[in-house]
Amino acid sequence: APKLVPNRTSTYFIESKGDLSRVLNYIEHDDVSQINEDYAFEAGKTLGKLHGILAKFDYKPKFKIEHFHDTKKIIDNLNNTVENNRYEYKYECVKEFHRFITDRIEQYHLPENLPKQLIHGDPKFDNFLFKNDKVVAMVDFDTIMSGNVLIDLGDAFRSLCKSGLEFDEKIFQAGLEGYFKENKISYSTDIIKKSISLITLELAARFLI
Repeated sequence: APKLVPNRTSTYFIESKGDLSRVLNYIEHDDVSQINEDYAFEAGKTLGKLHGILAKFDYKPKFKIEHFHDTKKIIDNLNNTVENNRYEYKYECVKEFHRFITDRIEQYHLPENLPKQLIHGDPKFDNFLFKNDKVVAMVDFDTIMSGNVLIDLGDAFRSLCKSGLEFDEKIFQAGLEGYFKENKISYSTDIIKKSISLITLELAARFLI
């Protein structure tokens, strides 16, 4: 993970004109744009290892993004946005997408009593850094939050497994194999796929808003 670099006064933030800035060390990595089964395996393995480490921490993050991955709140926000703009010309452009999301998302809601721990919150493919075909770091830890690991799995695999507009089953299985190598959770493949659908529709709703 990146490390904060201290400034001349040995603090880690600089305030200028009301804005806070920080510097993190650069981590050497390759420019990886094409996902394959090997990369998916390595990313899955890294996420599994991260979850295993975070499960041991009894820590409450001091910062959180309000209602991040609060699917029901996001859908309420989407419906309110639509209701307040139903007579605007933009609504005609998006009404089919709105209907598509709201007609389907409820069937993918995860049980509310699932165990929680610290998770990354945004483990998309871009947040894994690779060097010589191995993951050397994960970045973007400002989204660390308390939640179930299925949220991270859904987000990681919806990003890793897209091949054009299709879901790549082989890449999914490779990523899952890597994850289970480091973190042997008891969730079925079906509920992991359910979480992929949930996060995909949730992100679509956020974009539509």
